[in-house]
Amino acid sequence: MNFPTQTGLRPDLAEEAKLSQAEMGGYSFPKIFPVMAVKERAGTFAYAPENLPNGTGSAQEGRANGSAITSDEVKCADYNWTTARLEARTKIYDNEVKAFGGIEAADKNGGRNCVRRAYNKVEFRAYEKVFSAGRIAGATSLANNAVQSLLTKAAIAVRPFGSPYLYMTTNGLVKFLQIPEVRRMMFGTFGAQATMNLLVGDQSVLFAKLSPLLGFKGIVVAQSEIVGTTNDDAIAVIGLREEAFAGNDSLIMTAKERATYGFCVIYIPEGASTDMPFGVSSAPIEEHKMNIYDAESAYSLNELHGGAVKVFKMLADLADYSVTQSPVEVKVVNADEFPQLS
Repeated sequence: MNFPTQTGLRPDLAEEAKLSQAEMGGYSFPKIFPVMAVKERAGTFAYAPENLPNGTGSAQEGRANGSAITSDEVKCADYNWTTARLEARTKIYDNEVKAFGGIEAADKNGGRNCVRRAYNKVEFRAYEKVFSAGRIAGATSLANNAVQSLLTKAAIAVRPFGSPYLYMTTNGLVKFLQIPEVRRMMFGTFGAQATMNLLVGDQSVLFAKLSPLLGFKGIVVAQSEIVGTTNDDAIAVIGLREEAFAGNDSLIMTAKERATYGFCVIYIPEGASTDMPFGVSSAPIEEHKMNIYDAESAYSLNELHGGAVKVFKMLADLADYSVTQSPVEVKVVNADEFPQLS
């Protein structure tokens, strides 16, 4: 081979390929399943039951002296998690190295590619867990002219698990914004020109404006290119704990105190840093004249409170949605009574 890579662990490639916090925001799973980095492949996670912060029993009144006080036991539940191996391999043939600008550049691209593919797999599985076959089968139809009322009721129902968020794919978002009822609300609130500016502008600004209009704290979107297009018509309403988004200790303490939807465990192998939970290695394969790059870790997606999710399905054909016309009362004005109108 003319351009063989190094053999063995590549902490330099792991560092190069790691995702910054901003880039992690491009994935939906850290918000839906906040990440807890671990050094073990299995363990127990203590979490609060649904009614812990609100009390599960009534207070006692009128107790006579000498009689026992009725107590209400408060305790956490245990969730046993175990990780599954996660691996992604990228290959670059020897005759392609020059196209990247040399072996160093080829190494960086090889390491980055396998790491992103590993993250993409976690993203896909997280989306798949929320939009499970059971939830899709039992999804409520977002009926014509009932979109806002249905979503608002669901937002109220998931509040015991945190702030209500909408979760859908990028393709699903495009369709959702074309529903006449949604578009009418936006036009009525922001005006025609401002609405069009929102639709073609910065997505974060659109989410910030649209979310409270529908009664939600935010919108989380998964890339259709990563999670697939099978459930583009599906929308989930999820109660999420924003204080747990940072993961690790924030997640652990939040989940112990208040009911939290779920969490993600990612095993950090030796040699990787906490913000890049994948070990990256490389090796030349002389027989095939190529270099290979591997990202390796283990992970687990865990759902603690299934009641935090309500799934809806948009009507298959946008033409089935219509705009409700408000009745207009027309009166004949007597010209003699109102001469200024004649």
